[in-house]
Amino acid sequence: MATWQDVKAYIHANHSSAEDVDADHVRFGWEMDGNRTQMVVLSNQLNGEAVIVTSGIGEIDQLDLRKLLMMTNETLFSVACMGTLVVMQQLLNTATLDAEELNIAIGPMAAVADAFERELTGKDVY
Repeated sequence: MATWQDVKAYIHANHSSAEDVDADHVRFGWEMDGNRTQMVVLSNQLNGEAVIVTSGIGEIDQLDLRKLLMMTNETLFSVACMGTLVVMQQLLNTATLDAEELNIAIGPMAAVADAFERELTGKDVY
């Protein structure tokens, strides 16, 4: 995959829940163990040269932020706040990205975001 369009096409072909939010964002559910689903959003960045993978953890006012910060010490993914939603993110370079690398990048990050959500909220909202 060398372009944003290739990434979007791959996601649509392999995830039946995929939907375009707009021209630069596609969202889909990543199936997790235990009948849980983690919502993932891919965002076109730097005119197609990069993709940000984002997955929600919980609303900021419903999280123990001290515990969240301590938990982030054990992961390679970044945590950010988008409005009131705390999310996990990672940046991928599309120039060197192939389908296997995309799945390898999304799966572990979705699993960690889901584990954070479960630990911090006890829910499966995102």
